[in-house]
Amino acid sequence: MRVPWHDLKVGAKIGSGSQGSVRTIESGDAFGFKGPIVFKRFDPSVELDVAALEHLIGLHERFTEDQRHVIDEHSTWPLALVEEWGHVIGYLMRAVPEQCWQRIRTAAGEERIPREVQHLFVSDEIGVANLGEVASLPERRQLAHQLAAVMAVFESHLLVFGDLSYRNAVYCLRPHPSIVVLDCDGIRQLGAHAPVDQLHSPGWQPPEGGPPTVATDRYKLGLFVLRALTPGHNAQNRDPEAATHVLDRAGRHLLKLALGPDPDRRPAASEWVTYLGATLGEDGPSQLREGTPPDPASPPPVVAKAHEGDDHRPVLHAPSRTGRRSGGRRVSQPAAAPRGAAALKTLRRPRSRRLRPGHVRSATRTIPAGAPPATASPRTRETFRVVLVGIYITAIAVMTVAIAVGFALRER
Repeated sequence: MRVPWHDLKVGAKIGSGSQGSVRTIESGDAFGFKGPIVFKRFDPSVELDVAALEHLIGLHERFTEDQRHVIDEHSTWPLALVEEWGHVIGYLMRAVPEQCWQRIRTAAGEERIPREVQHLFVSDEIGVANLGEVASLPERRQLAHQLAAVMAVFESHLLVFGDLSYRNAVYCLRPHPSIVVLDCDGIRQLGAHAPVDQLHSPGWQPPEGGPPTVATDRYKLGLFVLRALTPGHNAQNRDPEAATHVLDRAGRHLLKLALGPDPDRRPAASEWVTYLGATLGEDGPSQLREGTPPDPASPPPVVAKAHEGDDHRPVLHAPSRTGRRSGGRRVSQPAAAPRGAAALKTLRRPRSRRLRPGHVRSATRTIPAGAPPATASPRTRETFRVVLVGIYITAIAVMTVAIAVGFALRER
């Protein structure tokens, strides 16, 4: 589909970047599009592959109904080319939902910024300062599940997203957790060219290097799962062991394969959809859920500050938002998921029974989250050591007496 530039009622500019600018459109309904639509105009310096972009637009009609729901709900998929004097100058796409924007106060006044997923990776203190709230673990799992569902649709059509990174997705927690993937004009059909150049953002480069592929998409999805579920550990963390206390044995296995050096062994996005869908609604570390004993080999949680050199926005103080308080900080409440789409059906499964804050279920009783296994008290251990030392000294004394008696008998 192609739309003449002069037929559009173009509004205010809402964003800009190296490839061009994005403006609101007041006439989206006139072209049969539901919901807010925006126009991305490419900079004249961009080398655009018009045929590749037009192919992506045509794919929208080839998605199944469930796939189209996922894409429309969780991405800014290109919908129509925009022409001026016979030349393609940009395209129309769905607008980022208003909930995925944040108003903050700076020295220059009030500013409206996108709620980029980089805010999920930093410590709670920075998250509160930036956005006035912190996502809970169930909400983080839900966001990761939605992203995996989007990537699964891409994989099913042999599409390479390419530059999944800190700023190529945004999210909101109200009225329910939702993630939206940006920059879909860079998607490439396997074996073909991308409409615009694909690249790897700093901190997201795969170990094998080379151009983006389905395997590198799977690697970056694994990085997102790791970093979203372990905020504050390190915003550029690549160590799957950091997720020991938020993923069970099956989840840790998937993560190790996803972040491993062998591209052929990385799990498909659909495997993450299945796994994360089964964990939705849990309040604590998934390896401690009812009926599953804790892993005795698991080390205690690692607490670390976000790396000072990480590529995230500076701490920006935002107005406080409504939320319950837990441990002196604001924590957002888990909310119901959006309806529709087969890949997201598990988001509507019944939620598990709520427990007291900071507790999780074991097979027989409720225990504090992260509590160490039961051990003897310090006084008991000290008494045991004293007894052992006494036995040792007594044994040495008996052996000394026996040796002395032996020598005495020999001399007689």
